[in-house]
Amino acid sequence: MKQTVFLKRAACLLLAILASLSLAACGTESKAPESTAPVTHAYDPAADGEPGELCVIFYGKGEDTAGHDLSVWDRELISSHKDDSAPETASIELMGKTFEGKYSYSAVFYPATHLSHVYTGEFGGFAISAETGGIDSFHASYAETEKKTGEDECSARADAVAGRFIDTAQYVREEAEIETGYYYTYVKYVEGLPTSDKFGVGISFYGGGITAIGASLYGTIDVTDELCRAVRRLKQGDADAAIKAKVESRYLGEYEMSYDELSVALLPDGTPTLMTTVEVSVSEKDVVDGESYFYPHTSAYDAYIFETASPSGE
Repeated sequence: MKQTVFLKRAACLLLAILASLSLAACGTESKAPESTAPVTHAYDPAADGEPGELCVIFYGKGEDTAGHDLSVWDRELISSHKDDSAPETASIELMGKTFEGKYSYSAVFYPATHLSHVYTGEFGGFAISAETGGIDSFHASYAETEKKTGEDECSARADAVAGRFIDTAQYVREEAEIETGYYYTYVKYVEGLPTSDKFGVGISFYGGGITAIGASLYGTIDVTDELCRAVRRLKQGDADAAIKAKVESRYLGEYEMSYDELSVALLPDGTPTLMTTVEVSVSEKDVVDGESYFYPHTSAYDAYIFETASPSGE
């Protein structure tokens, strides 16, 4: 029973690392980035082109995934499932150590655009890319010790680990304190907005060991002049109206809607997008013993806002 509980917890942690590289949902306390985001340039229609029309798609919805090769985000693929092509066992090498695991399940961890195979072992678990075999994520448990590793040492170790995967100078580091240590997220910015290009490292208080790696999206965005112009155009679009129009097309009656701050991502075909999480609360009708009842219902969707046509001025 204890092993089953451990594996379930391990799978949940691995999913959280892959899905967002964010610990905000786990009740952690985030600290301000150590460096400031790159300077945002002023929008210039003559140089950047007109914003163009924005529209919203929700991942995992059949009618929305037809364009831009979005079939990778079909509900079946982003849900846990068995993949016959996945090897029954696999191993990864991390910081000079080899970790072996047994196949558990596969999924596309949105907004990543490739399939990941998830493996578990006594230490914890890891995920590898089905395409390249590279590390997508890693997590492990460490026994508590009386002597704790200091914050400065944890910070230095995280930078050392991240430096083997990314050029940390291109990223802004964000820090969160968790129950067993610190989690550092290295985020690439473009035009003042965070991107999906992230790399996460968890360092334990107890001995300074690596408790987590989130690596599935690092190196996916190259901050070029063309991308900066596209992001400036996207930021000029009316995201509020675009999201509202999409929500109104899906729900009847009254509803309440909110969405998180925008971030930058790339669609599978390379199209720059703005990504956000939309939360919609509506009243749904239920009939019990012949009586009608209305109750609030909340649904969260990840949404992309993107340009439907090439803007002028390029």
